Amino acid sequence: MLMKRIATTLAIILTALSWLVVSTTPAQAQSFSTDWEFSTAEGNLPSYFRTNNDTRYLAYGQVDDGNGTMVERVLILSGGNDPYEIRILDANDGTDLGTLPAVTSLPTPSDGRKLTDIEISDDGFIIACNEVNNAFGTDSTTENFKCYRWDSLTDSSPETVVDYSVPDNSPSNGSTEGDWVGRQVTMVGSMSDNSATILTTAARESSYVYRFTTSDNGQSFSGEAIERTGRPPTGNINGVAPLGPGASPFIVNVLNVAPIQYDATGAEVAQDQGAFTAFTNSIKYFEAGGKQWAVSFRWDTTGENQFAELVDVSLGLGTALPYASTPNFGRANEQNNTNGTGDVAVRVNDDDTATIFVLATNNGVGSYTTGSALPVELANFDARQSGDDVSLTWKTLSETNNQRFEIERAIDGGSFATIGQRAGQGTSTEATSYSFVDASIPFGAETIDYRLRQVDVDGGESMSDVVTVRLSADRLQLLGSAPNPVISTSKIRYALPEQANVRVALYDVLGREVRVLEQGARAAREHSVSFDASGLSSGVYFIRLEAMGQTKTTRVSVVQ
Repeated sequence: MLMKRIATTLAIILTALSWLVVSTTPAQAQSFSTDWEFSTAEGNLPSYFRTNNDTRYLAYGQVDDGNGTMVERVLILSGGNDPYEIRILDANDGTDLGTLPAVTSLPTPSDGRKLTDIEISDDGFIIACNEVNNAFGTDSTTENFKCYRWDSLTDSSPETVVDYSVPDNSPSNGSTEGDWVGRQVTMVGSMSDNSATILTTAARESSYVYRFTTSDNGQSFSGEAIERTGRPPTGNINGVAPLGPGASPFIVNVLNVAPIQYDATGAEVAQDQGAFTAFTNSIKYFEAGGKQWAVSFRWDTTGENQFAELVDVSLGLGTALPYASTPNFGRANEQNNTNGTGDVAVRVNDDDTATIFVLATNNGVGSYTTGSALPVELANFDARQSGDDVSLTWKTLSETNNQRFEIERAIDGGSFATIGQRAGQGTSTEATSYSFVDASIPFGAETIDYRLRQVDVDGGESMSDVVTVRLSADRLQLLGSAPNPVISTSKIRYALPEQANVRVALYDVLGREVRVLEQGARAAREHSVSFDASGLSSGVYFIRLEAMGQTKTTRVSVVQ
């Protein structure tokens, strides 16, 4: 076996859908089914849905219907111009059930909006917040950021639970007004156990995130300002997704900047490398089936793209993988959405599917469910040198209906061919490690691509991403002649660990040079030289390789 040395390996991290491997293809590789949709595209946009950029945000949750019964509802907030209102929809079919009371009686800031965003806590309390300090005037007065709490769908006396004087963390713009906050709000946790946490990001020049926590079961919240370090502030459509309640890491999503993850103190951790497309906002984080997900609203100025993108962030935002996109609101009859606003909310279902509720400003609202259970497993796939061979390893954390893995190989950009297989575990919730040794590396190969074909028990298939290894020698080698003895022609093989000037010559037993077979600069890899024995007498000869200040000699026999 000829020695192959691998200079570098590229280990590709994969994800699995019941061990269905998801490659880094566009997010539309997986699909959503439509539960219900009311939109300009469908021609059924409801009369309550405004088309003047005022209907922007929504929330999903189980809330008290006013009689002590918890019901699933989607709440849609319209504001910016009077009358402000919050519509109540049945989450299962989108039926309009009227409005939340006491919205119009709330105070309207002079530099802002009465309400801009709405959320529902895990234990069913409704929170809606205002937007303040959007004038940035040098003589403007700072107004307090406020959030209000409704205890049920019939609560006509919402309580003020956040009343926060916003600091001015962007003095360089010449304003003495506090930060512009409240454009978007996200809440996680429950009031009952004091885990409820509200986050909002400042807009424009300020790089601060504001976190609000409670210690009295949601009767009031105290705020803290967290500076996002390592990045200049930008934009005025900024979403934030906490990764948990309290002092937890969070993801900030600015309309035209790839999402960035921060630790709980605001230190940058990672930035998305392309799983999300360029113009996204209104980001939400959730967990399902043992994996971590982020979903965001996609938008562009043409109106052609208005949908939600679901991305797997289990391995961190820096190695996130796109999973699926909801149907596009921009497919027909779309209204212009000049602000780029829209929103998403999430319901995790008992069968590990996820329902994404999407609002596209001016264009409608809908409910969409993933076509199958979300991936619940992680897998890695790696290729490394193992002596003369290449060793492949991969791991699944669980499998569903997995019959086998077929190992496929392509040499130097050629076609893939199956070189082996490993039996799967069927359905298993246990972690399983696999390995395979490729002991048949062709001589002279420069690059080898490997991939796994996963085959289900019902015949369904999926393909992993490709792992590439680049071959080179680790030392100067003269690997001899094949065939030997030589009757007519053969190949003289040698390997270089680095680029070098090479001289390969044939000598007789008396040490006389018979002919030069190869001479000149050669790349770092394995090489072969044609050796034509015609015209030579039968007998023993020597091949000498000179390179890198070294000399290697091997014996060859000629038979005529």
